[in-house]
Amino acid sequence: MIKDKIKPKKPPKRKRTPEENRRYKLHQKIKMFFEYHGKQKTVIIPYNYDLQNEFIIELRDKFRYNIQYSIISPNEIEVKDFKIIN
Repeated sequence: MIKDKIKPKKPPKRKRTPEENRRYKLHQKIKMFFEYHGKQKTVIIPYNYDLQNEFIIELRDKFRYNIQYSIISPNEIEVKDFKIIN
């Protein structure tokens, strides 16, 4: 009867290492400006961006992330006013 009331203990959750915490912190810093895929370890930046962001460089050098440059397609460009030139 007493054994029925005792619940088995769950294994303790694994704590993150300081390196994992740093990687997640870097994700927070870059997600406002760039697209990234954490599981694929890829950061996507515009093709004309000069790679001087210290957070992206740290992800690349320390955590072996891939840096991918994206080219904007003509369909993604928003045209507000246009003129027809003859």
